Amino acid sequence: MYEEDQVKRLIQLLAKAIVRLLRLLNDKDYGTARTELHYVLNELFGVSESMILGLSEEDVLDLIFKGAAADPERVAVLADVLRIAGETAAGEGNPDQAVQWYQASLRYLVTATDKMGFRPSSETLRSFESVAGALLPGGMSADLLASLYALYRGAGNHALASELIVAFTEMTHHEATGVEEAR
Repeated sequence: MYEEDQVKRLIQLLAKAIVRLLRLLNDKDYGTARTELHYVLNELFGVSESMILGLSEEDVLDLIFKGAAADPERVAVLADVLRIAGETAAGEGNPDQAVQWYQASLRYLVTATDKMGFRPSSETLRSFESVAGALLPGGMSADLLASLYALYRGAGNHALASELIVAFTEMTHHEATGVEEAR
């Protein structure tokens, strides 16, 4: 019972933090948003920015959930927080850093959906559309492109799914061409 109450309290804190972060982004208060992001990642998730960007998703989730099974809903919330970190970096004029956060956000979204069975709402998927668009054509791995294609196609967003599959085809065609030329 105590652990269940802690999880509920944490989810409430995360929801309030995301509302604050979105308000700060809307107000273009990027410095305060950066401070809030630091708090959310370090205090509510228990990981640092460098851990998120430097470790594998599996290692980060192991740290967050202390070796227990990861909660897919909290992983999806983490993906949303990382998306907001990307928007904050973009707003601060740091496009390279924004790309790193956007890539991380999509990897965690895919981890929550593909590996954990989380079913995001259409609103959640819409919030990640601009991130996927910002990384096209060459800002994602082939695996991430394929997973996002399946996710958005399954959700009925055929326009974005088409863009993703075109980028995937171009990427894998170039890789195949390079292999043939090397022979």
